[in-house]
Amino acid sequence: MRARDAWALLRPYHWYKNTIVYLAAIFSGRLLDPSIHPKLLLAVLTLSLVSSANYVLNDIRDADRDRLHPVKRKRPLASGRVSVGEALALAALLSLVSLPLSLALGTGFFSYAAALFLWNQVYSLVLRRKAPADTVAVSLNYVIRACAGAAVVGVEPSPWLIIGVFFLALTLILGKRRGELESLGPLAPEHKKALASYDEESLDRLIAMSSTMVVVTYAAYCAQRGTLFALTLPILTYAVMRYNILISKNPRVAEEPHLLAKDPGISASFLAWLALTLVLLYGPLYT
Repeated sequence: MRARDAWALLRPYHWYKNTIVYLAAIFSGRLLDPSIHPKLLLAVLTLSLVSSANYVLNDIRDADRDRLHPVKRKRPLASGRVSVGEALALAALLSLVSLPLSLALGTGFFSYAAALFLWNQVYSLVLRRKAPADTVAVSLNYVIRACAGAAVVGVEPSPWLIIGVFFLALTLILGKRRGELESLGPLAPEHKKALASYDEESLDRLIAMSSTMVVVTYAAYCAQRGTLFALTLPILTYAVMRYNILISKNPRVAEEPHLLAKDPGISASFLAWLALTLVLLYGPLYT
């Protein structure tokens, strides 16, 4: 197996998802504690390896369906550049390396890392074929990652963290399904069985529902934190609205959420939200 193909199987452009472990540190007030940063970096690395093992196993199962996709057919397994045996060996190596790393961060983190791996297998083998369970199942992967971050920091996952992450992830996953449905057209059900149960109109309603829940949940959290923190709400609301506009116009962005970072509006709003949130949580004006 060529190093280039092995690297493609790992899907490193998806590793950014694991930075969600930092949320617990930010909102628990521990971000400025220098002792937690080596642990958080190790947590991101470990969850990235676990995620990559899942991606490899998923690609093995999906090789035939991926050949029907205009982009995914170029993946190493779907194109035939990598054999199933080589891919299985890579997945085993990733699992073996991530095991001691996750244990080094404590039994709590290890439990979440194991849950992330096992839950993805349940999704791949059963839930991915059943709409809308497929979108709920994938959204829970993000909740597991966020809770893993709380375990590293040494705090209990708050209901706000769980609910907020769940609805934000659900919005992104529903948007991805809409992008897949639009880009694949009549071939969509052959590529992903759950897509047979969706149509663009129903997905638009579901995205509107989940987007609304993101804003409502965050608004309730802001009300609890105080007046100053409510200043972050318009920024998040703009980002959610901007996302809905983008996915309605460009199915590729909906299908590949990491492309959102290339949109100036999304990038600027995220940076503004993060900067203001950090100032309010850690600055002298916040009480």
